[in-house]
Amino acid sequence: MTDTKIINGLRNQDTKSLDLLIDNYGKLIYTVINNILDRSHNKNYIDECFDDILLNIWYNIDCFDENKGIFKNWIISIAKFKAIDYKRRSSKSLSNVDIGSTDIAESSNIEEDLTLKEEYEELFKLIEKLSEVDRNIFLKKYVNEESIEEISKELNLSPDYIYNRISRGKKKLQDMKRRLYYE
Repeated sequence: MTDTKIINGLRNQDTKSLDLLIDNYGKLIYTVINNILDRSHNKNYIDECFDDILLNIWYNIDCFDENKGIFKNWIISIAKFKAIDYKRRSSKSLSNVDIGSTDIAESSNIEEDLTLKEEYEELFKLIEKLSEVDRNIFLKKYVNEESIEEISKELNLSPDYIYNRISRGKKKLQDMKRRLYYE
């Protein structure tokens, strides 16, 4: 019920709904941002990313269809892509980083965490290289967690076509990954 209230309020440009969104999903959005942007980014940069995500949600709420996806997953996907954009932007502008000033998180599995994070980032870079149709299908299936039937109806394509695109897309991703390592 709260999601419906937030969605309807945002569609009506009600700023109180934005406050509700922050209360209900602010911590989740910050978690997504912090998983993508590491500790070398200052708090202001992370807050700027958070604000951009809220603006993105505010201006694109009409793109969300509650019959085809889960609001929480939609927010997560917006947050992921915006944080990735911020990471790209910062890596281009930051050529020298003072290693002495960065904090290193203590974790028994820090290498494993970093490896998973790098693989995740690599996967999203590869997905961006897919055709628009394939990329759209992959994001709906694996980020928004939509079923094949939902994707089929939404895109007005047969379920068999969706399965084929996913299968071929996976092969393309594997080929791109292989080429990336052998070049």
